[in-house]
Amino acid sequence: MMFSLVGVNYTAWKQAGFVHPEKCHLTVRRILICTIPPGINRSCYILALAFVSAINNKDRSMLPSIKARAKNVHLSRVENIFLLLLLIFGIPMIVLIPPGAGYDEEDHLVRVWELSAFSPIPGEMSPQEMKYPTVFRDFAYRQQGSTGILGSEFWHRYSRVSLYENGFVRREIDTKSVYSPALLLPQALTLRLLGRRADLPALPVFYACRFASLLSYLILVWLAIRWLPFGKWILLVLAASPMALFQAATITPDAISNGIGFLFIAGCLKATEFEEIDWKEFGSLALLIFLLFLAKLNLIPLVLLPFLLISPARFTRKGIYALLLTTTVILFLVEVIGWNLIASARANPLLANEANLTAQLLHILSHPFAFLQTLIKDLLANGWAYFQGWINGYGYYYWTPPQIVSFLFLLSLVTVLLSASIPEQLNRKFRVFFILVFVASYFATVISLYLTFTPVGSDQVFGVQGRYFIPLTPLLFLPLAGSSWIRNIIISSPKWIITFLTPTLSLNILGILLSFYIPCGSTFYQTGLCYQPLFRDFSSEAHVSLPISNELSLVQEIQVGCDGLTELRLLAIPSAPGDKGTTRFLLQDPTNTQTLLDTSVVNDQITTEDWYPLRFSPDWHSAGKQYVLTVSSTNTPGAQGLKFLYTPQSEFDLGNLYENGEPIREDLVLQYGCVTGLRKNWSIGQASKP
Repeated sequence: MMFSLVGVNYTAWKQAGFVHPEKCHLTVRRILICTIPPGINRSCYILALAFVSAINNKDRSMLPSIKARAKNVHLSRVENIFLLLLLIFGIPMIVLIPPGAGYDEEDHLVRVWELSAFSPIPGEMSPQEMKYPTVFRDFAYRQQGSTGILGSEFWHRYSRVSLYENGFVRREIDTKSVYSPALLLPQALTLRLLGRRADLPALPVFYACRFASLLSYLILVWLAIRWLPFGKWILLVLAASPMALFQAATITPDAISNGIGFLFIAGCLKATEFEEIDWKEFGSLALLIFLLFLAKLNLIPLVLLPFLLISPARFTRKGIYALLLTTTVILFLVEVIGWNLIASARANPLLANEANLTAQLLHILSHPFAFLQTLIKDLLANGWAYFQGWINGYGYYYWTPPQIVSFLFLLSLVTVLLSASIPEQLNRKFRVFFILVFVASYFATVISLYLTFTPVGSDQVFGVQGRYFIPLTPLLFLPLAGSSWIRNIIISSPKWIITFLTPTLSLNILGILLSFYIPCGSTFYQTGLCYQPLFRDFSSEAHVSLPISNELSLVQEIQVGCDGLTELRLLAIPSAPGDKGTTRFLLQDPTNTQTLLDTSVVNDQITTEDWYPLRFSPDWHSAGKQYVLTVSSTNTPGAQGLKFLYTPQSEFDLGNLYENGEPIREDLVLQYGCVTGLRKNWSIGQASKP
């Protein structure tokens, strides 16, 4: 809603025949303010909503500017559709995605709690000062049993639990969330107002924080669409991708960071339309750069855009261009370097996989060609996975989303590329600059993870995920839409975009509902098996067994909860190289002395630590039965043999585990797979055919 303050000279007012202010005819509600000397020239000021009609149709000089302002407050079709899509599909995702099932959501929630106490430095507070509510850990998805399914008892149990009803965590809490405080500030303010002050139940407060995340993303992307001079529909599709919406609907710095990335690209393209860059335009660019440096580190190369797209000759003064460069450097030093120096005091304990930033950097400098080869090999090996991860994925990859969602989204993207109207100004030079900045941002993403998440000297890059590239995608698809061959087959109507995008997001929500709330629900949209129990985090007490050899055999009881048992898989650790011994796996149903599986494997055939599958014909009546798995060897020396992982976690207790006939208080890390959903219907259908 916008108000216009319009000044009308008192003399002109009187000449127009209006002795009293109330005779002024307005088509909308107004507030009239009259002044007398030494006021503002005895003028009457009308605070009008949207638009003022002329005074007796005699003075229309103000109408063009007022009408122009009125038009600006109207939302375009693409803006309306974007807002509706994000609210219609984003709000259900806020509730349907289980608490803590977002990417690193538990870590980010700890950071939000710190910020809600106005503690901007990560890890600065002691456990006694922090008083992090235990209930946030209790209702996290990874705590909800081994089935990975949320039932009605979850809502009954936690919907009214207050923040401190279950106490608070008394040990020190480390969080990997060391990003700029601005990226989680809306969620922190929400938590402070509704949680700390209003003392509302923890679960509704958690969902309110998620809504703050969604709303922040919505506002930033809406501004980006509004500012973008062309390609608005392209940005709508990219910003409403299933993965982008998943990030926006959970507690994560990615929501605001992604929004800032979209906004910065749109603002830079808007700036290219300025006839000249003066102080006002300088202020706009400086503000955009300030916002950009609040975002995640992989977006920093975007700062090259204004300097590549806008020629220095368009600045009215050389000093303005020099000042913009200086301002950029200062903001970079303060926001990026300064903040990371502050946050790095807590970063070292959080480096994963024995990563060492300094040692890794030295390795890169001493082996530049080997490092470049590693980057290229990673792109070739994992590029498709990154592409899929950019489109869709559920947090921590607990479940696989429906493939049809990705297919429909790609149809939406192709359609919008064919229907987008890209001006001739997006010439070859602009497209080259966009691609160069995208490549720089891609390498910034990969290199940052190689430095902080990958073992020193590794020939692989760990931790890269497709979702990291969400805010960079306009740099690829805007130039693509401007290609000449695209213009030759352009589609005139954008209605097909909505035709594909709406079922994309609808089926994605259905996939979330089936995966997280229906037992074996994901098998109703894919043909894989239903694996139980669901392993997410192993406790620190999990450990490797002794080698299976002539001296050690294992017997594990397995209680099965679904019909159609057809596979077991164990987390196996390889034996010593060259071990020619064999390991035997025997699975039996003791109720009818039936043998479902009796197979052996040569030990040196298992070369990597991974799930080792044991497949057999389905038992269509396996639910509720207890099976017995025996793992043994008769020709393997005691120092050799396959090893398996033990865990003491009670949620993975499928039955007793015996070593050489003696019970132990641990269980094998294994999963059983059942034929359910689509695969079951197909199997039954095939069996019924004559």
